[in-house]
Amino acid sequence: MPYFYYMGRKVEAEDSDSEEEETKKEEETSKMLILRSPMKDFTGLESVDEVTKKAILNFSHYLTVGNMDEAYNSVRNINNKTVWQNMAQMCVKTKRLDVAMVCLGNMRFARGARATRETEGEKELEARLAMVAIQLNMIDEAKALYKECGRYDLLCKLNQVNGEFDEAVECAEKFNRINLKNTHYSMAKHYEAIGEVDMAIKFYISSNTHQREVPRMLTAMNQIDRLQQFIVGQREPALNKWWAQFLEAQDNVQEALEFYREAKDFGSCVRLLCNIGDVQNASKLALSTNDPQACFHLARYYENDGNMGEAILYYSKSQRLHHAIRLAKEHGFDQQVMTMSLISSKPIMIQSALYFERKGKNDKAVQLYSRGGNKRKGMDLALKHNLGHMLEDISAGVGEGDDPEVMK
Repeated sequence: MPYFYYMGRKVEAEDSDSEEEETKKEEETSKMLILRSPMKDFTGLESVDEVTKKAILNFSHYLTVGNMDEAYNSVRNINNKTVWQNMAQMCVKTKRLDVAMVCLGNMRFARGARATRETEGEKELEARLAMVAIQLNMIDEAKALYKECGRYDLLCKLNQVNGEFDEAVECAEKFNRINLKNTHYSMAKHYEAIGEVDMAIKFYISSNTHQREVPRMLTAMNQIDRLQQFIVGQREPALNKWWAQFLEAQDNVQEALEFYREAKDFGSCVRLLCNIGDVQNASKLALSTNDPQACFHLARYYENDGNMGEAILYYSKSQRLHHAIRLAKEHGFDQQVMTMSLISSKPIMIQSALYFERKGKNDKAVQLYSRGGNKRKGMDLALKHNLGHMLEDISAGVGEGDDPEVMK
């Protein structure tokens, strides 16, 4: 029998058939060694038949060596969903997303396959694999994958979905502070759902949504006294205004006025005072604060009451000049029309100029036409009515960009 030397020792060589058998044995041994660790993942398959076991072994072997065609051919005829599920779990651990999708399809797990396809926009492979892991209830593996690719935003959401709010907050504080308020809000909703009102209030405050959410929650629970204590304790204008509106709806005017003042909503204060007929205090408050909204409500009261002079005055103080000028035109307060038009916008100046032209007060019309940007109309009107002294003022304001006819 032929022989050769290997590492200083004399070794007999076998014939070709023996070599093939030995090679086959070595491949089988190698395959078993490779598959021994992954097979630990195939729980619940102890009772499957030998054909299925062999198919799984071949699948694991070809998957390990990267021969996808043979791996799929090994198991394509298997109809056992448990087998496909276990193979999908193995694919998550070996990071074979393409094979995992095949496994999900053979599991007839449409929801899981769709959820995974919806992650195609994620650029990280680990993030997409994590979704597969979630569908397979491999939560720890999903968390590890999110950490591996640095997707702490998705990890934070996963913790929230699992009710692990402490972990979610810790993750957000350390790695994802942009979503910290959203995490606090989710915690607040959770505690509200289970009836932990104090904790819900705490996290609504942390999420900066307490001005809306806490009144809603406590009102729904009919805990009105507790809501009042909360609002008084917070001393925030937005909450004070909300409580004032609530009291006003309950026809508790005096307390509503106090909270409107605390919120510095002087417009609502004046409106309420006018509603109850206390115009003197309403006027004092509007004058002392010079608040535009307060002056507007007082002006509306005077207009409805027929006191047009005061209405015009307070409309102008409220910076609603179009209301003031409208009212002045309707009731012949021409001096007020002129005064307010000169400090108004150009369109209002042109409207007032037309008003004075129709009334024959051409000097005022010329001035407003000129100021409002229609210098040609102003000059024509001045020439027509022998207002030559006004031409110099108009021409002094003519410059580049004006109508060429005006320049001429």
